[in-house]
Amino acid sequence: MLRLGFDTLGLDEVVSFTSTGNVRSRRVMERIGMARDEAGDFDYPKLPVGHPLRRHVLDRARSPMPRSSEVSEVSLVSRVSKWLAGRQSG
Repeated sequence: MLRLGFDTLGLDEVVSFTSTGNVRSRRVMERIGMARDEAGDFDYPKLPVGHPLRRHVLDRARSPMPRSSEVSEVSLVSRVSKWLAGRQSG
């Protein structure tokens, strides 16, 4: 999955988040090479204070070969959109 983001879509970084209690998803994120960013942990805003799923952890994986700074965010969004459209049509 990370190779898709880095190699196919040209992303510099892939992020993932899940509730703190979702141990299975957290293990998957770790197994595929993501690392927790404790500073990025957050409370999911649509869940009320005290809800057991409110607290979320954030994991990140950075590309070993970041894309050129010349690639604009607009062209990146365009590439991702085209890739998704191709997946839906075939």
